[in-house]
Amino acid sequence: MARLTDDMPAVMGPSDPFQTVCVMMYELGDVVKNLSRVRYLQALGAEEKLVHYREEEARVGLADLIVQCRVLAEQLGWQWSKLEADGLERFKERVLEAKSGQRSCAG
Repeated sequence: MARLTDDMPAVMGPSDPFQTVCVMMYELGDVVKNLSRVRYLQALGAEEKLVHYREEEARVGLADLIVQCRVLAEQLGWQWSKLEADGLERFKERVLEAKSGQRSCAG
């Protein structure tokens, strides 16, 4: 997989991991804000086009967050595919533990 940061001039994005994490926090906030608005609009019985707009904004925010996660991984010298595999494995373990009553899903 091509490195994102190889083709990205320094002026286009943060140059150090701390700045990247700050951008990630902003993007995550955007996802949460828009998903919260989707739930609120649905509860009010709002027009579908308003709900769809907020869903699309949440989707775009999540896409932006994923890219920033990849940028951070590259800045730290971590292999993206290894991170994905490790994360999926940990998720499976947590689900199995939660199903068996050993721990909560949040842990």
